[in-house]
Amino acid sequence: MSETMINRRIFIGSAAAFAAFPGWADEKPLFRVGFMTDTHVKRTKESCARVKGAFKVFKDLDCRAVVHCGDLADWHYEEGYRYYLEELESAFPPGREDRPQFLYVLANHDALDPKRTDPKLRATRMMDLDIAFKDMVRRLKIDHWYFEQREICGYPILVFPQTIARSGGYGELEKKVARACADHPGKPVFVCTHHAAKDTCYNSGSWGDATLRKVLDKYPQVVLFTGHTHGSLRNELSIWQGGFTAVDVCCLQEWHGLSAGMPLRGKQSYGVVVAEVYPSRLVIRRFDVRDGSEIFPDRRWIVPLPFDPKTAPFRIEERLRTSRPGVFAADAKITCVPDATPFGKMKVSFPAVRNEEDVGLYRVEIARREGGGGWEKSAVCEIFSEFYKRPQDRTGVLEGEVSCGFFDAGETDYRFTVTPVGFFGTVGREISTVFRVPAKKPSEVLWRCDNPMDELEFRYGWPKNADEMRKAKPVPKKDGWYVVSGNSWLSLKPGVWDLPKGTKLRLIAEMSLDQVPILEGWNFYLKTNDGTERSLRGGWMSTPCGKTESFRYVVETELAVPGLDYAITFARGNGGRVRFKNVRLEKLD
Repeated sequence: MSETMINRRIFIGSAAAFAAFPGWADEKPLFRVGFMTDTHVKRTKESCARVKGAFKVFKDLDCRAVVHCGDLADWHYEEGYRYYLEELESAFPPGREDRPQFLYVLANHDALDPKRTDPKLRATRMMDLDIAFKDMVRRLKIDHWYFEQREICGYPILVFPQTIARSGGYGELEKKVARACADHPGKPVFVCTHHAAKDTCYNSGSWGDATLRKVLDKYPQVVLFTGHTHGSLRNELSIWQGGFTAVDVCCLQEWHGLSAGMPLRGKQSYGVVVAEVYPSRLVIRRFDVRDGSEIFPDRRWIVPLPFDPKTAPFRIEERLRTSRPGVFAADAKITCVPDATPFGKMKVSFPAVRNEEDVGLYRVEIARREGGGGWEKSAVCEIFSEFYKRPQDRTGVLEGEVSCGFFDAGETDYRFTVTPVGFFGTVGREISTVFRVPAKKPSEVLWRCDNPMDELEFRYGWPKNADEMRKAKPVPKKDGWYVVSGNSWLSLKPGVWDLPKGTKLRLIAEMSLDQVPILEGWNFYLKTNDGTERSLRGGWMSTPCGKTESFRYVVETELAVPGLDYAITFARGNGGRVRFKNVRLEKLD
């Protein structure tokens, strides 16, 4: 049997995979480790309900160790720590011989000061880290400091804080990882941090740590467990293999994710991870803390040991090859319903594909009929599938509310095309419909720029005041495109936001994009550059991956603080090119 066939069987988690390895069916795990992260508990006992469910899962499976990968509390809440400890000691009473070891990644949310009056002021909302974490350690009876290394049955677990400098920096991190690998040849070395390594699991292109990735790429024994990015364990991008193995533990809280063209909506996550260690393999299992049920028991993530990056079952090439496209039913149709005539919002709805667990989102393309009868793409947006919900909780219908800012004035035919897109970029067969869009609600154009490539400034950085804005380097142009390789911002006309509080506004920016396919696009949103970093409500979304000739960034908001100047900020993500076509600000009735 070829290695490719074996890896395919491992990937789908079928019983045949065990038959391919004599003795696997009779093996018992040496031990289990439970992982949870981003619990963000607040001041109430109710905020620890998911924590209580997680402890029950870990207890029922007799985990020898439990690791929390950071952001235990939402802010430094004394009440939250007390309720968390009550749940922990109820599940695992102190002094019992079978009590698991507890390890904690110390992360910055636990140093946010709830007593500060203005949490939006970044410079003043943080407590002193050492003081905050010492208090947290005392309240939770944690028996280690920033860095810790433990061994379970001869297998090492290393825990590092979110702020790597607190444990000696990346050089010291590499020394500790290298020593653990050398001392435990052929065994997995568990490394636990808050930040993911860049461009590994979902959302790590935007929120991942590039230096951590560079270090760990040298050590194939490493299995990295992380938090911070939030997300769902039903997302197959939550495991990655390349030079090492990475697992995103996701969160026990709300998450948003990345979707192009649509304001992000909160989604709930209830997942924890249990790692089972066998002499011949590592098995990663996922559980729902609401009822203790296993998530996809037929799709357990199985890593043969010792780890070989060349034949790893979860490397991107293998997963691209085995990904299944989403399949609509033969009678699937798109429905478009305007909210009024003239309209302000258009509700677009369509049925889910049959195999929604394989689909991360649906791409909705909007095209306008031209005078000659052809179609010109005018916009693209994305709607999350319901993959993150349990099958019994899914509605089977997806819908999105599209602003009239995506459409031109007057009654015109538009074509709506919906394509299911898998976690690894695999696309299914599209469905489409043509709809006569009615006249849209009138608006007053307050400001418009039809030549933003020459008239507006596009600069690098994350400026916190006017002086930093002046010193910021311009993003270079080549062949009519801006070539972007880091955080950047497009300045809008000064003073244009000096309007009465409560003014309803719509900003529209039309652009072309060229980015890395499959990986994440940019996060972008409207924010100030005066040090407060205030962002406008409803303005946070992302750009689509790949090349998009026509993309509209449409933000509708109500002005909360008059007189501030905003910029369109491109943050995180991978590099690429952008060409701005026009930008305008409209006042809504």
